[in-house]
Amino acid sequence: MDEKNGGGSEKKTVNYMSKKLDEKGQSFNEFIIYLIFVWGLVLTLLGAILLYAKKSAEKMFEKMRSAKNATQTKKSFEKTRKKEAPEENPLKILKLRLAKGEITKKEYEEMKKALET
Repeated sequence: MDEKNGGGSEKKTVNYMSKKLDEKGQSFNEFIIYLIFVWGLVLTLLGAILLYAKKSAEKMFEKMRSAKNATQTKKSFEKTRKKEAPEENPLKILKLRLAKGEITKKEYEEMKKALET
């Protein structure tokens, strides 16, 4: 009977130890799953933050580009307007019209006399 009791106590110890190992293994597995979950969450949040930052930067650069284009358009419009605008001096306008052939030399002389008086 001692052998049975002794053998039984060894089996109980082995069973007890295997339960402990299983519990530790299960705890380790749960810990690994927890770590994977946490790191997945961290990486997902990091990706979301980077995506938000990228979109914000694109909007900011688009505003800068459109402001730059508007400034360039305004400057080119002003240059064109200055080129197309007639001179303020009537004699210069008269000379330009003569040069373009819009008026004859006789008409030029008559208008020039009228302006000078």
